[in-house]
Amino acid sequence: MQQIRRKLFSFVLFLLVVQIIGINSNGLETSGNNDVESIIISNSLYDSAPRDTYNIEQLKLEGDQLQVNITYGGGCENHTFRLIGSDEYAESYPVQTSVLLSHDANDDPCEALLGETLVFTLLPLAQRYRELYRVNSDVITIHLTGGSEGKSLNYNFDITDISSPEDQVTSLETWIFSISVVILVKNRKRKKHQ
Repeated sequence: MQQIRRKLFSFVLFLLVVQIIGINSNGLETSGNNDVESIIISNSLYDSAPRDTYNIEQLKLEGDQLQVNITYGGGCENHTFRLIGSDEYAESYPVQTSVLLSHDANDDPCEALLGETLVFTLLPLAQRYRELYRVNSDVITIHLTGGSEGKSLNYNFDITDISSPEDQVTSLETWIFSISVVILVKNRKRKKHQ
């Protein structure tokens, strides 16, 4: 009996780890697409992130994805760009928030003009909005800071069909419980036949 419990516990733990690996820190399932980065919602990162210079050439919002065409000087070091959202909202309609496109040039001394297209998903911003305001669809005015000038855009979102992190945990708990019950029933039937 003790051995069966250990095996059951190990199996359930394994399933839990597999399920958690498939969910990122914002509760969204990972897509495996490395070309699309997620916005990070963090006041501390927003305040402390690098702010090296760049120019925004074009902004394009398609659904939940923000495409940013940028140019910057460099060529000798790797440059890192992250989209970081503040967790503070201006109470207006539409609600407004600040988002920083952070650029870390890693002290690149070169001055070649480089261009890049960055793509970010804004779903974590929509999910955070849902946590705060208890609505699945609305409009958020995003004030994009960083670079040579600020830009603003309206993000219309509808996340009705996306489960919240709490729903995913409940679903995971139900799934693990169901598997555990099936295993216990099978073990009891096996014992009766022995």
